[in-house]
Amino acid sequence: MTQDKAPMPKPFFKNYRQVAFVGLAFFLGIFLVLGLVSWFMNEGHFVYFLDDTYIHLATARQLADKGVWGVANGDFVFCSSSPHYTVLLSLLTGIIPWTYWPVLINLVAGVGCVLLVVKWLRDSEVSPSRAWIWLALWVVLVPLPFLALIGMEHTLQVWIDLAFAWALVQALTRTESQRLLQLGLLAALVTGIRYEGMFLVAAGCVLGVWKKKGSETAAMLIGGAATVVGYGLFSQSQGGTFFPTSLLIKGSVPGSSLESLMAMVLNLLTYLHEESFVASILVLMAVGLVLPWVRNKEPELSKGWYLLALTMLAFPLHLLASKVGGVRYEAYLMALGFLALILSAEQWGLIFKWKGQPFSVRIILLFGVAWVLIPFGMRAGFFSWNLPRGSNNIYSQQIQMSRFVERYYPKSSIAANDIGALTYFSNIQLTDMVALGDQEMLPLILNRQNTPGNVQALAESREVEIAVIYDSWVSAWTPATWVPVATWALPDNFICGDSIVTWYGADSLQAHSLSLHLHEFEKELPAKVNVRYLK
Repeated sequence: MTQDKAPMPKPFFKNYRQVAFVGLAFFLGIFLVLGLVSWFMNEGHFVYFLDDTYIHLATARQLADKGVWGVANGDFVFCSSSPHYTVLLSLLTGIIPWTYWPVLINLVAGVGCVLLVVKWLRDSEVSPSRAWIWLALWVVLVPLPFLALIGMEHTLQVWIDLAFAWALVQALTRTESQRLLQLGLLAALVTGIRYEGMFLVAAGCVLGVWKKKGSETAAMLIGGAATVVGYGLFSQSQGGTFFPTSLLIKGSVPGSSLESLMAMVLNLLTYLHEESFVASILVLMAVGLVLPWVRNKEPELSKGWYLLALTMLAFPLHLLASKVGGVRYEAYLMALGFLALILSAEQWGLIFKWKGQPFSVRIILLFGVAWVLIPFGMRAGFFSWNLPRGSNNIYSQQIQMSRFVERYYPKSSIAANDIGALTYFSNIQLTDMVALGDQEMLPLILNRQNTPGNVQALAESREVEIAVIYDSWVSAWTPATWVPVATWALPDNFICGDSIVTWYGADSLQAHSLSLHLHEFEKELPAKVNVRYLK
């Protein structure tokens, strides 16, 4: 008598709504935990992880209030490499001035990212029983909650880039020309939300040419270029620079000389050597690109393959010409790359027939997956774990600097080099020692004429009273006549440009007054801030 086989257990996840719920739970849960920890560490204040977020807020406020792009003084300075984000913030600030607009935008964008990844997984026919695992990994490894909490434009960038990639892949895999307006508009959003989007649009154009999609390629090229050229011409009409000051100062605008190109290649090789796990993912992506031809000389390329090709083409362009390191600058590539590898892994599973492989082969494949997941998991975990600490650094340094200035020098002329919170929480007249928000200082920095004498002349013409600066950044061009008064030091710095900030008086009289104010304010500083008086 034969015994009936026990019925197979039904999978818990049966549809993509459940998958989306899990992804949103991971995103919102981690977001909430990290946000609450930061809030408690900052004595009941929500503080962004980067001073750069406050630069966005200061620029948005001035644009909303005065109709002038810039961080302070009512002066025009094209200082943002994410102009669309600045415009969005200014529109919202014009309705209701609110410090929390950046985190709310990021929260909405993060939800949009999760739902769009679910759309990719569903379209690629990934089983819900596996899709929820892939989605949870994607959220954690990007890492999406971290990006959302820092309040910058990168979560919105990932969302827009995912939408652009979706529209592009749809266009590449269909015979008839379509989605021209959609592609053009999305390309315009891609380059405007971060100028690095030019690399992604360029990669899309390469694929468009390869697939003989002339109309689609032209739409992407026109849309992507229109944003960059439009903002550049607008800036020049206001007396500014074609490219944002942030790109010019940080050297992110590539030169055309052989020496410049060689330096770019050297930086790329150095980065890949130091961040070997990035090299490993590039190798894995390259394998994924050629894998369809292993079994078939004329393979039918999947949408996941096109996403992989798009990311692989954009990656070296970004590494050559843009800033890398940390998490946020290459987050869009990591988000696209992880998703492409997920879709490819599903395809590879069908090619290799996982269940039929020997145990040794399974071990090798699992080792390959771990080779990628573990380093990126450590990277995501490291920055997420340190987010509350970094937020507390900003609270203990930049926020306290802005509180002090707002109380004692609310409308004074002040020199500084970390300018976000200072300009957002006060109405100072700013002299920016690194020229990010200072159109007059910019040519001195770019032309290497930022001598102590030239900086002193500029400061005297503006009647600068005090300065608060990182000596490690700008000591080479700090005027000798400025009198150092005190330093504030952080014992556990993670994210600030330096653990020590120095207060200067423009002359002995200003130094004396500054010293009195600093002594009075000292009792209100967080206990961890170490104060040392130099005068």
